[in-house]
Amino acid sequence: MIRIGVIGQSGEIPAEISALAESVGKEIAARGAILLTGGTSGV
Repeated sequence: MIRIGVIGQSGEIPAEISALAESVGKEIAARGAILLTGGTSGV
């Protein structure tokens, strides 16, 4: 199984970046990989 780790900054992000991150996360899950996030509240 593929595991992908993502570490990002905390705080406000533009809505378009948030939507893009969500769609990338969904695609990662659809392909059967595990997405690991870190840093305060995660991504």
